[in-house]
Amino acid sequence: MNKDNHDKIIEVPQSDLLNAFFHQKLHEQHFATQESVDNLKERFLDFSARTDSNFEKVESEIKEVRAEIKELSNKTDESFKEVRAEIKEVRTEIKDLSNKTDENFKELSNRMDDKFRWVIGTMCSGFIAMLAVMLAQIFTQ
Repeated sequence: MNKDNHDKIIEVPQSDLLNAFFHQKLHEQHFATQESVDNLKERFLDFSARTDSNFEKVESEIKEVRAEIKELSNKTDESFKEVRAEIKEVRTEIKDLSNKTDENFKELSNRMDDKFRWVIGTMCSGFIAMLAVMLAQIFTQ
């Protein structure tokens, strides 16, 4: 080799060399940090999309449950209306039967009064007739 080649030595100050290594490490750390941030951002967006999807599913199920509750409520209202109508019909029938029973009782009572008077009258007539026969027998002897 040539003596000229050996004489060409580049001298770099130690502080510049340390600064260069420091900046290189900072650059590596920045890229690593940026990659972590990108990964976190991607995971967050994926999580956000899944969360939105889950909320949409829950909201859809809530709407279905509300619709079912409303349908059951309407059916229940209809059932109550039907039951109330049947109760009114039964009450009307009971009133009619009660009125008929009252009328029948009054009619029976009137008939019994007439028959009771007839029976009492017949018994009194029979008693008077017996008394008259007994008196007649007593006076004829």
